[in-house]
Amino acid sequence: MIEKHYAHVTRDRTLLRRLAQLRRVTRQDVLDYSLITVTCSNPSACEGWIKCSADHDGYDPDDPDSPAYDEWEGVMIHGKIHDWHSIYGWVTEHPGCPVIDHTPEQDFCGIDTSRDGTYLLDIDWDDTACFMTVVRRVSDDPNWKPEEQE
Repeated sequence: MIEKHYAHVTRDRTLLRRLAQLRRVTRQDVLDYSLITVTCSNPSACEGWIKCSADHDGYDPDDPDSPAYDEWEGVMIHGKIHDWHSIYGWVTEHPGCPVIDHTPEQDFCGIDTSRDGTYLLDIDWDDTACFMTVVRRVSDDPNWKPEEQE
């Protein structure tokens, strides 16, 4: 099964409450202040990796004197399996879903943030970012779950 990812749009009630302490909240404020959260259909099966911040001195896949010489995947370092990534260096398996742990600093093109609902996302990674593209709206309910059928 391929894991599916969803964006859930709700009103940002915390921000609207704070705004109400300063001035009258307008209908436009309610439409404008939305909160988007991302969920995964099966976080424990969703694969990913993360840069390992531990010390890896002496483990250089390009150094003939290194125990990791010419080894790019599955190298045991400080008790964890590592893979070599050309930009990040040594990386390890990410526990859980890397998509929901990735804070999207992007516009979600295709999402109507003026009304609550749930959207199916297409996920694409490059070496530095996670890109989330809307496939379609699946529900008007922001609390919709994948097991409620699609």
